[in-house]
Amino acid sequence: MSRFVLLIFFVLASLMSVASPRQYSFKHITMNMGLSHNQVNDIFRDSDGFMWFATAWGLNRFDGYSIQTFFPKNDSLPTNYVDWIRELDDDIMLLKSSSEIAFFDKKTGTFSNAKEFFASKGVDGTISQAFVDSSDNIWIACGGVCYVYSQREQKLVCSDNGMKAYDKSRIVSFAESYGQVVLLYDDGTMLFYAMKNGVPQRTPRIVHT
Repeated sequence: MSRFVLLIFFVLASLMSVASPRQYSFKHITMNMGLSHNQVNDIFRDSDGFMWFATAWGLNRFDGYSIQTFFPKNDSLPTNYVDWIRELDDDIMLLKSSSEIAFFDKKTGTFSNAKEFFASKGVDGTISQAFVDSSDNIWIACGGVCYVYSQREQKLVCSDNGMKAYDKSRIVSFAESYGQVVLLYDDGTMLFYAMKNGVPQRTPRIVHT
């Protein structure tokens, strides 16, 4: 009888633990805590576990306790406005500051203009979005044209100097899922690029929504 009672107890305890909602702790990060601006355009968690906030007035790094702010304008970029930020490797990040693309060195805390670097590799146009896939390729959007730069090979991995499979609209976002990189355009069209050995295949699957 005692074994049956214990069995019922453990079953009920398990059900209660599943049924009871999880408790989450939320912390509001504001300018009172050191955030340089309350307008946050992008949030990114890097490989070291730091949280990065791209704001309308500077780049902020949060370590869970305090915030450190970095200003692109201190390194000759035109503005302190930061649109988005991506991690290229353990030390270097890529960000968009107003109309300029910049590298950010996490070790030195300094910015440098990335426009000339990508132009020298064959990227033609104003960069509006970027994405780093699981093979360390950098997907670069210039309006409706997409370039893919391989960090491993140090070159563009698309032979036609930009994939123009669907250049009637503007690329607004990238994602990666099940071995494919997805491009989302502002009219709702999605392009699915299958990856083979870390290289995008030439003909994407197009989905109109």
